[in-house]
Amino acid sequence: AKDMGIWQRWGALVQSWKHPDLLDAKATPKHNVALSIRNVSHIDCEPSGLVVYPDMVAAYKELQKFPSAFQDSHLDHHKYVEYQFLLNLAGSQGGGYSRNLNHIWSLGSVVVLWDAHFTEWYFPALHDGETHITGDYNNVIDTLKSVRRDPVLVEKLRTNARQIFETFISGEGLSNYVAAAFKKLREKFHNVTKVLDDHLELNGHLKQLGCGSKFHLLEVSIFDSRKGAVLNQH
Repeated sequence: AKDMGIWQRWGALVQSWKHPDLLDAKATPKHNVALSIRNVSHIDCEPSGLVVYPDMVAAYKELQKFPSAFQDSHLDHHKYVEYQFLLNLAGSQGGGYSRNLNHIWSLGSVVVLWDAHFTEWYFPALHDGETHITGDYNNVIDTLKSVRRDPVLVEKLRTNARQIFETFISGEGLSNYVAAAFKKLREKFHNVTKVLDDHLELNGHLKQLGCGSKFHLLEVSIFDSRKGAVLNQH
């Protein structure tokens, strides 16, 4: 994952340098050092299968002559709203989600996902060209040009990206998803449902398990903000 994140930033940095009118990607000193110390001739032999294109190497050597390609720190989140398109690059984190990606779905911009071998739990709901656009080193510039020529598509992508946030990532969306998941579990495991609905029988089972009064249950409510009402509780 670490090499994937560095490789993507390298590609985005080079394409930004070649096409500054379409892409604004910078490298921090941390990324610059990471790129410089790598023996680029061996990256494509690593298990990750990363391919280093010849023009990436040549362009990166030229980049060293242009300090404007690098900046001291990451872009502040409040400045994200100044961009019509927001590009997400895979990071080196080992967790199960990207805080940056969670944030950019909500900003009203077109979300651009750099093609990478990672998924998050809500990715089955994503559709390239509907909720976001996908690009990589070879096609991201052509993809951006094509989408920018179609204002109707841009508006659809912006709207659908926000919908992904509302449905899956917002606090309300997450709580509704959890409640829906528990509802499906109740439907599938009927015997468990019967026990959960009978507090006397439930307490008896909990005592047998040694939980007693230390066992705390969580009530989950599905709230519809448009209707301003609680739909149901679990």
